[in-house]
Amino acid sequence: MEFRNFIFFRKRVERSFDVMKRKNKSKSELTPQEKAEKYLEEQKMPTEKGDMLSMILSAWMIILPIALLALLVIVGLPLLLIWLL
Repeated sequence: MEFRNFIFFRKRVERSFDVMKRKNKSKSELTPQEKAEKYLEEQKMPTEKGDMLSMILSAWMIILPIALLALLVIVGLPLLLIWLL
């Protein structure tokens, strides 16, 4: 970058840019599970025993009604058309 030439503490700035590049590179190579674990470590908030179960149940509570509605449209619409004809 051009503005690096005008900074008094050029070595420190270069080091900070290098550290940020390494951090960003390492974050992009992580899997979603590893990213979640790293986020929790950074927050210093340990998960409790029932947290994973509650997250799974809440996801099912959101996904299941939508999936059932889609299934009803996919199956129910053709059956309704057959019944009407």
